[in-house]
Amino acid sequence: MTFTQNRLIQPFIELDFGSCEIPEQLCPSYMKIYDDMNFSTNPENHTYIKIIPSSYTVFIILYNKKGNYNLSIIDRCRNITEIPADTVEDISGCFISVMDDNAFYIPSYNDSQPDDFVQKLLTTGNYDKRVEYFNSFLRNSFQITHCPVEIENMRSMIIHSKGDISVSLLAEQTGFSCRHINRIFTSYYGFGPKDYCRYVRFQYALDEIFKNPFRQNSEFIQNSSYSDQAHFQREFKQFTGITPKQFINSFTA
Repeated sequence: MTFTQNRLIQPFIELDFGSCEIPEQLCPSYMKIYDDMNFSTNPENHTYIKIIPSSYTVFIILYNKKGNYNLSIIDRCRNITEIPADTVEDISGCFISVMDDNAFYIPSYNDSQPDDFVQKLLTTGNYDKRVEYFNSFLRNSFQITHCPVEIENMRSMIIHSKGDISVSLLAEQTGFSCRHINRIFTSYYGFGPKDYCRYVRFQYALDEIFKNPFRQNSEFIQNSSYSDQAHFQREFKQFTGITPKQFINSFTA
């Protein structure tokens, strides 16, 4: 995850944004944290946080030193989503958690619970404590529904293949019919296994870009199921709104 000019861009696969030691029982799902206690906007430009399509749930808390805040929950978005940072006046902090897609988070909180969490963010700069406060907020404010085992197994197969696996092969390896696989994926995620594979494949392509952006497009998609560079560029623009070259220039120029 990185800020490129005014945009927050994934990927979320195999990238570490911070580490903390929290007992497993306190963490309802694997998550990755972006925590900026000195977040500011440029008054001359509209600043926003941009989330690309994925199967993940993203929590975004923007806040200022007075305790005013904006909480956004982006759940398995199918289209590019932009969160204006200037929704909070004199913004001073940005706390983002990207939750692995093996669980659903159904809000069940009252108005005071996000307030309490933001107040706690303002009281400490210790990273471990801040993540612990967020975990407490999750446990007390959301109903957490975990991924069914049959989907979890196929999900692992798709991630292991980097998105390069067909529904027919999933059916062959699991014993389920293609129709059943499509039905349970759509029921849980809101989209089918083919789209899930596309998201995973794109995440790995982004990961390759961040590892070394000074390469040709063909090198980013080696050992992937993109048919050619044109396929990759078309999907990249569909997911981010810009071309791979524009994206790379935005954080390397």
